[in-house]
Amino acid sequence: MDAMFGSSDGPYLTLPEGTLPKEITEKWIKHLDAKLQTIRAISREHQAKIIDSRTKVTPIEEQNIYNPGELVLWQRDPTKPLPNKLASNFKGPYEVMTHDRNDVTCRHIVLKNVEIFPVNRLKMFHGTRDDGYRAAMYDANQANIIKIHAWRNTPEERSFMDFLIEFENRKPEWTPYSQDLDASVPYGEYVTREKPLFLLRFKKIIADKQRSELNRRVITDVQPQVRVYVDVRRWGEAWYDQMK
Repeated sequence: MDAMFGSSDGPYLTLPEGTLPKEITEKWIKHLDAKLQTIRAISREHQAKIIDSRTKVTPIEEQNIYNPGELVLWQRDPTKPLPNKLASNFKGPYEVMTHDRNDVTCRHIVLKNVEIFPVNRLKMFHGTRDDGYRAAMYDANQANIIKIHAWRNTPEERSFMDFLIEFENRKPEWTPYSQDLDASVPYGEYVTREKPLFLLRFKKIIADKQRSELNRRVITDVQPQVRVYVDVRRWGEAWYDQMK
């Protein structure tokens, strides 16, 4: 009972004295229901008092209601220090999905992660969607990918792979694999275009199944005595390092 309802409700939820659980009758169930109704009535009364106190300060008709598609900024926890000296007090912007009472469900317009924020820590973002996207890119320490030029290491261990990426206003640089990179459109197009990166089109658990399925298939693209060339990178990082 304590695990389900909490120890503070223990006095209201005790079993009848001298009765074993297997001997509990319908009478005890009715007794429990009556106690639960009492608890819920007390809770409703308490919640109503909270609502009344809040609406006296800000009437319902004057409260902020965010509509789906609007862009909002989320206030960082004011009781904690900022992540760095130049960090803003607000993060985002986020796109509003739904607003239910004091909870606002939002999606980050760059990272696409969904979070639920309290309405009192949100404010409107004033600007175009393009402005918001650029602000969100900067806030999330992201950069526009112009082109992915090359890759190295083995696709079987994607967490150890590097990609030669040309970011906006920057020279191409080797960048390690990350979840943010995996979620980008240029990355998806690149691994689709590069046949050796076939397994990277799938999440890790699905990639393992795809590998097993490929190994069971009959080889039809090449025949004995046909000369083929295998990318040295296929054999792993050690081989690649020797060739550099």
